[in-house]
Amino acid sequence: MGVNDALALLEARVGVAVQGGLEAAIDSSDVVSLRPGISGVLEFLAMAKKVRRVLVMNFTISTLYNCAGALLALTGHMSPLWAAVLMPLSASSVFLGTTVFMGKEERT
Repeated sequence: MGVNDALALLEARVGVAVQGGLEAAIDSSDVVSLRPGISGVLEFLAMAKKVRRVLVMNFTISTLYNCAGALLALTGHMSPLWAAVLMPLSASSVFLGTTVFMGKEERT
């Protein structure tokens, strides 16, 4: 990557530079692979897909959980005390789920 790539990296949604590129290109990019070649970029894309899957899973579970909690609260089946107890448990479950799913290696 040369100096002429720096502007393209700045304008891209996500600019990715690889090791061995000029400093101007590396400074202009959002992500820098510390390995020469495309293998680091492919690993980055695989990780991005995994993160997206976990985010969608967390969003879906949180939406369902909060809709159920709101329905119970609106119909008078949940006291404010229970809501206060369950809210930190909800956040903890999202954290734990993210930790578990991000820690798993993909089997291909």
